[in-house]
Amino acid sequence: MWWLYFSQEEHLQTSDLNRALVWGYGHFIIFASGAAVGAGFAVLVDVISGHAKASLLVGDYAVGIPVAIYMLGLWFVRDRFCLTGNAKFVLPIFAILVLLAPLTPLALEGIAAMTALSVLVRNYMAQNNLK
Repeated sequence: MWWLYFSQEEHLQTSDLNRALVWGYGHFIIFASGAAVGAGFAVLVDVISGHAKASLLVGDYAVGIPVAIYMLGLWFVRDRFCLTGNAKFVLPIFAILVLLAPLTPLALEGIAAMTALSVLVRNYMAQNNLK
């Protein structure tokens, strides 16, 4: 998640008031979802250790949903403005894949793999201006 945020395009590229407001207030989504990932891991630990009466799927989604919201938040404040072509849609696509990962046998590993892969794909496509 760190490397998704601190990409080459991580700064606000214009002083337009509307864009600055989206940038500033949109970061609430990014920071809140980042914090929610930590809370999701706490839920998952409670589920695995038997301290919560929820299914493992609920625990996996407690991590996956905030990760997906984080990706969509980054797309909302930055990528939809600064990327072109298909590169603009990398984070929403990976957000969907993160939401599907808990339905697989390797749920948490799938969330982690999709997040790591999103960094590689997004940065590759952004640097090479792939359409």
